Amino acid sequence: MKNHARLWEICVDSRYLNQSNQQPTNQNETMQPQPTQPQTLTVGQTIQCDGYRLVVTDIKEAKQAETQPTQEPENEPTQEPSNEPIKPMSEKPTSPATYAKYCPNVFVAKCDQQHEKGSIIEIETKYGKIHEVIVFNLIHQKNGSFYYSIVRADGYNVQERAKQKAARYEQWANSADKKSTQYYEASNEGRDFLSLGEPIKIGHHSEKRHRALIERNWERMGKSVEMSKKADFHSEKAAYWADKADTINLSMPESLEYFEFKLEQAKKEHEGLKNGTIQRSHSFSLTYAKKAVNELEDKVKTAHKLWA
Repeated sequence: MKNHARLWEICVDSRYLNQSNQQPTNQNETMQPQPTQPQTLTVGQTIQCDGYRLVVTDIKEAKQAETQPTQEPENEPTQEPSNEPIKPMSEKPTSPATYAKYCPNVFVAKCDQQHEKGSIIEIETKYGKIHEVIVFNLIHQKNGSFYYSIVRADGYNVQERAKQKAARYEQWANSADKKSTQYYEASNEGRDFLSLGEPIKIGHHSEKRHRALIERNWERMGKSVEMSKKADFHSEKAAYWADKADTINLSMPESLEYFEFKLEQAKKEHEGLKNGTIQRSHSFSLTYAKKAVNELEDKVKTAHKLWA
């Protein structure tokens, strides 16, 4: 039989070489090798390791990670107090005021700090725009936030909004009416020729031009009618918003005086229907009158809270 030599790279700790072949004295006892002084190995030396006869061909030193416990210095130098002034801690930046809905048609300012009545503050909308508003009354306080009734400093309110929308729809109506007129005038192309009622001559060299002329005028007339309907639609919208230009609701300081006047009228009408001085138009006239009084009382109460 031929002997085949195998080259193995084995990491051997020379401190345990003498104890590799020792057996434990007790079967239930597991032999724990004890480290001894490390032996010096040389190339070509034969050693015994776990029943194997090994020949040293190369020696490499293993890198041992030395872990040294961190020792605190016995005498730590005390830090001398500096003469530099202590910088005050920077205050937490307050978030800008935002809009919050209070009741129908009414938005209040949600602020992180208190403001005096009549002061002008800035409010950021959900679209990132900044509005300057005038503070009126503190409505509510919750979770560190203060809610104030406000009006726009530039005077923009529901009435101004209605006027702007009415003007915008009126402009659109005029533009649509102008385009309708232009399409109608363009549809009269070749009117003198078409008014004769001459039929299309099949196979004639004028057939293609004749058909194209009729098709163009038909499309122009259709667009003229479409623009005319759009002009009527925008005119109706303009009239609707023009009527809204005199609206007074709870978002305006004038609403307090307005709803107080309306409440007096509603109470008089209710008393007249109740005592018979005012004729009832139907069986629910008194019920509806009482309902109007209750609604106006709630509005007057809210207006006092907002603007009084």
